[in-house]
Amino acid sequence: MNRRIFLRNLSIVAGAANSVFITASSRGDAIPRDGLPVALLIANGKYATLENLPAPETHAQTLSRAMREVGFAAVEIKTHLSKAQLENSVKEFARVHKAAPCRLIFYAGHGCSHNNDNYLLPTDWKYDQRVPVAVGAVSVQDIASAFSDCEGTNLLIIDACRDTLFRSDDTTIDALAIRAPDGSKGPVGQGFVKPARLPKGTALVFSTSENQTVWDNNPFSMLLAAHIQKTPNLSIKRLVDAVSKDIRRATRGQIPSLYGEVNVMEICLKRVRESCLAD
Repeated sequence: MNRRIFLRNLSIVAGAANSVFITASSRGDAIPRDGLPVALLIANGKYATLENLPAPETHAQTLSRAMREVGFAAVEIKTHLSKAQLENSVKEFARVHKAAPCRLIFYAGHGCSHNNDNYLLPTDWKYDQRVPVAVGAVSVQDIASAFSDCEGTNLLIIDACRDTLFRSDDTTIDALAIRAPDGSKGPVGQGFVKPARLPKGTALVFSTSENQTVWDNNPFSMLLAAHIQKTPNLSIKRLVDAVSKDIRRATRGQIPSLYGEVNVMEICLKRVRESCLAD
């Protein structure tokens, strides 16, 4: 394939609260059209009412180091975001990096599915069987749609659906009674479902199979970082395949899921000006 991505030197600048910025410009300007991929890494671990998760922040830091080493033009880490902070961070990232050739958005934290929709759970999400899930959660579809006007490729990687969604000492949970956005009731799935649709130019990766959960410190993110460092000139599809092979061996059951158009899956996260490794 003839896709090419060019690298830039990096410099580190201070960020705002809950953020770390690694950019190609000390002013934090948008990356030029011919720059390399940019990344937004969101790590939610400190929850108001749900089980706290120690692993996401560590995994985001590991991925950030890997991305810097292979030459991502900008990497931004956001931690422990409320719904408003999560939505605003995604919108701002899309606005600033609209012309970037490839935007990678990574999320680690709690997530769930409900009535065939997938949701990320912000740190201020509260269980209330009288209120639709969507009121306090952030739809994966909405995250993908935020980049519909951007150029190039969007890669969403989500390591969520922990098997410890609710705190073990909470005896008030009735997941079967939670309401959908239309007011109907249905079960909250602790695993994601197949996305109904994705915007053009977008690929989506879940850290496990449909309707499955993972434990907090599962090896997906660490293996992803290792393969990005080791072979950055793999296509997205071959990168996910490589991670899947290793994670199956390590867990005997966890299998990542990849969705998107074939041409999007052949885009590379590259170190040098050469084509993706051939299949």
